[in-house]
Amino acid sequence: MRSKHEGYDSVREKIIATASELFTRSGVHGTSLNDIAAAAHIAKGTVYYYYPAKEALSLDVAEALCDFVADALLSWVESVSREAEPEEELALLVETLLGDAQRRRLYAVLLAEGSLDDPAIAGLLAAAHEKWKVMFEVGALKLRLPQSREIRARAGLFFTLLGGYALKPGASRQDWAEFAALMAR
Repeated sequence: MRSKHEGYDSVREKIIATASELFTRSGVHGTSLNDIAAAAHIAKGTVYYYYPAKEALSLDVAEALCDFVADALLSWVESVSREAEPEEELALLVETLLGDAQRRRLYAVLLAEGSLDDPAIAGLLAAAHEKWKVMFEVGALKLRLPQSREIRARAGLFFTLLGGYALKPGASRQDWAEFAALMAR
């Protein structure tokens, strides 16, 4: 049963969702806890109760994004079959990971601001990338990509390029399809 918090299960979830939205618009550094309270239509004291410092909230936002990517990768790995066309399967994965504009922008913001200025977010993203690479490797092996002995390098390259496409203004679905085609070779 949903609570009274506008479709969110908890106040914390609402704060994280609101912070995610504001971070995509103004960046982590350009968003204050007061801004988040106002946008979420909750008392400042409530935000400060859950998050006395913005760094803790930023880390929870990053964790939520990392959980989404891990869940998407797991679903992709589970759905991939050996008979599938690698290019189509990789295009589907790229679309899933980059298709939501707000999530894509949040990933770019966290990569740019968080990785440079927040050691906790940098560590979280580094650990997540390692986990994601292993998941990608499993999916790539199921797809029987060429040069499977280079699969670890291919996984690292995939997430490096994915970050680049997240940062690239105006990247289109055609760009993503070309990226998937390149990775399928």
